[in-house]
Amino acid sequence: MKLSDLKTSGHLPTLVSAFFYFDVSFMAWTLLGPLGAQIGATLHMTPVEKFNMVAVPTLAGAFLRIVLGFAVDRIGAKRTGILAQLVVMAGFVSCLVFRATFLRLYFSARVNSWIRRRQFRGGASPS
Repeated sequence: MKLSDLKTSGHLPTLVSAFFYFDVSFMAWTLLGPLGAQIGATLHMTPVEKFNMVAVPTLAGAFLRIVLGFAVDRIGAKRTGILAQLVVMAGFVSCLVFRATFLRLYFSARVNSWIRRRQFRGGASPS
């Protein structure tokens, strides 16, 4: 194949969008490692939780690349891409739907913990 053939083959907007997609997605996962110390301190995470925050997305991505590679061979690239995007969209929608529930549970646990600490120290309980 000649260099001139490479310039005329393919679809340039697809190439550019694929490049930006991979650039942003790898940047997001790669930044978890260096920012782990600050994120862990802010969220009061244990070392195991910090490890899981960094390792699970990376290992899951590596495993899913193998699974999706086999799926491409079996059902084709277009169907595999659509299936993978549907899984991502389902996860995103579930986060949006259940966000209020998760936040409510989180803050109720934080408030209950605060009340218990104040009562243990002998402070007045909020009533």
